[in-house]
Amino acid sequence: MFYTRLLLMITLYSPWLLLNAATVSVELKGIDGGLLTNTRAFLSIYNESQGSADLSTLRIQQLHRKATSQIKQALQPFGYYQTTITKSLKLVENNWQAQYQIDKGLPVRIDTLDFTLSGPGKNNKNFVDAKSDFSLKVGDILNHANYESIKQSLQSVALAEGFLKAKFAISEIRVDLKKYTASIQLHFETGSQFLFGEVRFVQIGEQLNEEFLKRYIPFKSGDPYSTEKLIHLQTVLSDSDLFSRIEINQLFEEIEDLNVPLEIRVTPSKPKKFRFGLGYGSDSGARASAEHQRRVSPKGHILTLKVKTSQRINRIDMQYMMPLKNPAKDQFTMNTHYLRQVTESRKTYAGAMDFRMIYSWKKWRQAIAITYEREDYEVADQSDSSQLIMPNIDWIKSSFNNRIYPTNASRYTIEIWASHTNWLSDVDFLQLRLSGKWIFPLSKNGRLITRLNTGATAIHSINELPASKRFFTGGDQSLRGYAYEELGPLDNQGETIGGKYLAVASVEYEYRIFDNWGVGFFYDAGNSFNTFKEKIYRGYGLGIRWRSIVGPVRLDLGWPVDKQVDYPRLHLIIGLDL
Repeated sequence: MFYTRLLLMITLYSPWLLLNAATVSVELKGIDGGLLTNTRAFLSIYNESQGSADLSTLRIQQLHRKATSQIKQALQPFGYYQTTITKSLKLVENNWQAQYQIDKGLPVRIDTLDFTLSGPGKNNKNFVDAKSDFSLKVGDILNHANYESIKQSLQSVALAEGFLKAKFAISEIRVDLKKYTASIQLHFETGSQFLFGEVRFVQIGEQLNEEFLKRYIPFKSGDPYSTEKLIHLQTVLSDSDLFSRIEINQLFEEIEDLNVPLEIRVTPSKPKKFRFGLGYGSDSGARASAEHQRRVSPKGHILTLKVKTSQRINRIDMQYMMPLKNPAKDQFTMNTHYLRQVTESRKTYAGAMDFRMIYSWKKWRQAIAITYEREDYEVADQSDSSQLIMPNIDWIKSSFNNRIYPTNASRYTIEIWASHTNWLSDVDFLQLRLSGKWIFPLSKNGRLITRLNTGATAIHSINELPASKRFFTGGDQSLRGYAYEELGPLDNQGETIGGKYLAVASVEYEYRIFDNWGVGFFYDAGNSFNTFKEKIYRGYGLGIRWRSIVGPVRLDLGWPVDKQVDYPRLHLIIGLDL
């Protein structure tokens, strides 16, 4: 009779338990901060309640039964081993309400701590610093996360410093629930420090000069072995654009006297490369580009030809590049170009040739060059030509947390140009250009973008300065409410002739609305001028932002403050922020 009734109840109630779906709300009382976060991560009923689908009544009751053990498990890493939980589950208008009142109890505290370093590397500064950073002390609440953190730190130091056989002789936590105390034992043996041994390249296909390839290696045989240095080597070789495939093998089976030989297997990339591009910019108009790059020497010499054409700017460049002692950073280049540029304010036809030495200086990329330039130009009613021989130097430093879409980044540029008639130039002048761009995170989905461009020229008269060396303002990289290069000092007929000085600043707030789409609001101010009494122009606007597969795309509408217009100026910009 009993089994008959049980079967009947199962038959009647099982469909209701299985099919009657409902929502469930979960409330945790008595804990906060990291305890609350970790408990939610462990608690199945909380995690499943966050999903979009409703849960069956049977499933909710199953999860509710598991909650006690899961909450206790979540609190133990924080030193709470005597947790008391009062729980309830009730149905209110097809919504289950699960409530858990948690009494953490007293925490387990550390009674004894035995932490030692031994072995040849015990006095290594990084090991000693890691040990001193260990936050747990006798009398502290037991915290498993801090315990695991010091273990991970020691293992990371061992890999970075070349102690490949470092190990924990003892690593344990013992909890005495009667005394409600914990004892920690950590005995770390460093072992001997391994070194980099011989490095040999194995090339598949075209052969590059091996002595040239070895100049990319950022360490010498006998230096301490380090996984970080291996990662840096992989990055340097990849960035060289010389290889289609790179494989670094550590030959542990060939170790002698702690020296680890390396075998670098590389497949050189094709010696000829072609690139083509199409685009549009509000300053340049429709544009197209083509590039041919050819490796002409087994020592990495590269010849590059670039052609860029648009409605306003046409340019042809040719460059011969020779890597120097540190080929990853240092180069010598010979460059020549022809430029035709037509804007609102000027026409420029120029040809130039320069010899340039590029190398790293601290965190800056420094380039020292000597440039010969011949230019024919028209500005307002002035038509003239110039011949210049100009020593010049520039420094660039940039940093970013993400190359495609940075939220914390900066870029600095410094340029100095000089010309003198004693150097067979037509004009005497000295020019300094400074620019910077900074990007800061501002709220979870927002960022603040600021920009500053300045310049100053020492010259007797602006009319002596070639058009390409004068400062003009306006356009999508300057004041977005105005046309490209339409602003600057004016002549007696009211035509823009360019200035000796430049000062332009911009601030922009960008906010991501959803997925890859966002909006931006900006304010620009500045001008180019010959005296410090000239007018500062202002502009403001808004735009749409799209994170496309080819990089950020910005569509801006800019309004001028100091000019009457019937409609805003449209700017389309495709390219990286830095």
